[in-house]
Amino acid sequence: MSRFFFRYTLQNKSLRLIVGVTAGLSALMLLVALFSYNHYRKALDQEINTPNVELLQINADVTNREVRAADNGAVDASFHASVIALLNASASDQASLAGAALDYLKTLSLQSDIRGIAVVDFAHGSVLSSDYGYRADWNAAPDRGWTPWIREAENKPLLLKRRTAEPDGAPPLELLSIVRPVSDQGRVVGAVVVDLDYDALFSKMYLHPNTYQYVYDLDGHLIYPKLDNPLPRGEMDNVLAQLDVRPFEYVKVDGRDYLANQAFSDVTGWRMISLVPMDVLLKNAKTARNAMLSLAVISVLAGGAAVSFYSFAAFRPLKRIRSLVASESGGGLSAPRTLDELEPVIGKLMGDLSGGALAATAGLPELRSKYVQDLLGSRIGAREMRAKWESHFRDWTAEGLYIAVFSIDRYREWADRYDEEDRRLLHYAMENIALERLGGAWRTAGTRRERDSLILLMQPVDAESPPIDDSAADILRALHEFLGVSASSGRSGPFTGASGLPHAYEQACAALNERLYAGYGQVHAYTSERTDRRASRDDGKWIADLETSLTAGEEAQAAELISGWLDDLSPDNADPNDVYATADTLIRRLIAFFPQTNKPLPTELADYTRRQADTMSLDDLGKLLTRQTKAIAASFAERTLSKEHRMAEEMKAYMRDNLAANIGVQDVAQQVGMGISSVSSMFKDATGQTVYEYLTQIRMEAACGLLESGGLKIAEIALRTGYQNENSFIRAFRKHKGLTPGKYRELCRSSGGYADAPKLEKTVFADRTDE
Repeated sequence: MSRFFFRYTLQNKSLRLIVGVTAGLSALMLLVALFSYNHYRKALDQEINTPNVELLQINADVTNREVRAADNGAVDASFHASVIALLNASASDQASLAGAALDYLKTLSLQSDIRGIAVVDFAHGSVLSSDYGYRADWNAAPDRGWTPWIREAENKPLLLKRRTAEPDGAPPLELLSIVRPVSDQGRVVGAVVVDLDYDALFSKMYLHPNTYQYVYDLDGHLIYPKLDNPLPRGEMDNVLAQLDVRPFEYVKVDGRDYLANQAFSDVTGWRMISLVPMDVLLKNAKTARNAMLSLAVISVLAGGAAVSFYSFAAFRPLKRIRSLVASESGGGLSAPRTLDELEPVIGKLMGDLSGGALAATAGLPELRSKYVQDLLGSRIGAREMRAKWESHFRDWTAEGLYIAVFSIDRYREWADRYDEEDRRLLHYAMENIALERLGGAWRTAGTRRERDSLILLMQPVDAESPPIDDSAADILRALHEFLGVSASSGRSGPFTGASGLPHAYEQACAALNERLYAGYGQVHAYTSERTDRRASRDDGKWIADLETSLTAGEEAQAAELISGWLDDLSPDNADPNDVYATADTLIRRLIAFFPQTNKPLPTELADYTRRQADTMSLDDLGKLLTRQTKAIAASFAERTLSKEHRMAEEMKAYMRDNLAANIGVQDVAQQVGMGISSVSSMFKDATGQTVYEYLTQIRMEAACGLLESGGLKIAEIALRTGYQNENSFIRAFRKHKGLTPGKYRELCRSSGGYADAPKLEKTVFADRTDE
């Protein structure tokens, strides 16, 4: 009855108008209510979020400055000749060599906030510290709190650890340890440990009296504050999970509402988090939201009541007809007695007529293809799925269904040989060859989701039909014979009913991915034996090492990393989909390096998509990656030794030495004896920045230092950093820092005057040259 009711409603012009106007007005009121609430909430978020983000950035700059300075000392020590000589010496000679290294460490430890520096020997278990000198056995050292985790430095280029030092006979001291490995000829022989005074470091952060601030490392370990936290640790774990990578989120902690903001440090990787109580403001926002939503609900209910009233009036004649049908059928007639009984009869007749008309105009193959597409795209519900199956697949049964996916091998290489029109023609020919080969032995319905593949829904006609793997192999042979196309196939296991089609498609795709190991031109049947495989290597770490090798121009090492990754892969320990995903990530990162090499993107990567990698074997993927990594590393090696690189360094030195002068590109060009256009293009190619961008960067850094000292006026700082008037300096500072010089100085004074300006964004190559 309900279907009949709605059908009659849509056929009646007056009722259509009533329903349309009511639904439209109700929807408009609901949209206005939601828009008003969202606008109010967005304004509230902006008003509260902005100052907290600025505060977190200032605090990030504070810690970045100290950690960066200490880390630079650790890096310098790891390459110092006296340190390397000490670590390479025998146990008997180390004591005699410790003096030179100790003098160097004591000099480094004079920097602000550095509590001490130690050099640890992994081979002999000895330690040399600026605090207590040389110990042949590190277990005998007064401070040995780093011993449980120091060997992590053998596998990580940088460690940041919060720890408590307990020197013999001295009170405990909270420290932040920065560890850098010391390598000699590719082998980690020891580590440099720089200890920062924890209290001195974090006392420089600006703390708002009405907010809570936390610092966590990437592993979720609490860095700041100390263990006497104002909020429960379990509640804070929930806050971290809710925030994830979002800049802010509303959270509930210990029964109280807060606005949680976060920022990430690009130096330490720390998460800087602040919690702002939202008791009053959030309460007002919720009240406004509930009031507006209540108004929308009331409008919908009023509209529904109006529709019901007018529908009742409109259906009074229909009810009379219903009673007449019942009375006429009371004399033993076989006609349906009620509209509920009449509806299925009428519906079947209308469905038959509609199905016949659609089949006549569009054709069953097209309807079946569209049906498969809709199922794979989750665009139809269960009821519609069953109805269309019965309509479009009347000669099929629900048992013994398969999905087979046929994919062109090395699709990008194949597609490059033809224009778009020819490719469409060949795709059409491939589909027809596949359907012709299956002949009368299989019922089929074909469609496409990717350019390289054909998807077939298949069902054997009878028990005499050939096995599906033999039929698929016959199609692959025909494609190669008639079209010269190399293709592979993956097929699912048998399934029942159209509802199992999406899962069967996933099985077929998983089977097709076995092409990675087995090579091209084969049929792969789905098996569940290897569904728990995972990639066998830490992708993030080795790809980071690869990028370092590329920018350093180490061609052999880059190729070795690619080869090592490939050697680790096998059908037993690495799922093909994980391998393809890693290869896709790596190829996209390699593509990002090419603009820095000043060389055009290779043809084989010019229009790269994930499907290009997904249609290749492991051998071809390895060759592609090896070719490109070697080319990129060679380009970086060439650039590092170039005359342009040395000229760029000379220009940088000139700009730093003449920072207070009103210099520009013309002055830099005169200094190196070149034309303005030549200087601009050469500097951009060598560093990834324009001369103006670099000059502005170092001026902003100098301005921040002068603002922190607090002794000069804004106009004097402008002159000292190369700006001719105060207004131009303020505009430039606001553009690059997001706040005025006066606001920056105010925040720095509140936090103890130690805030650093955020660094300008630079390319990977520019970072390397600045070092």
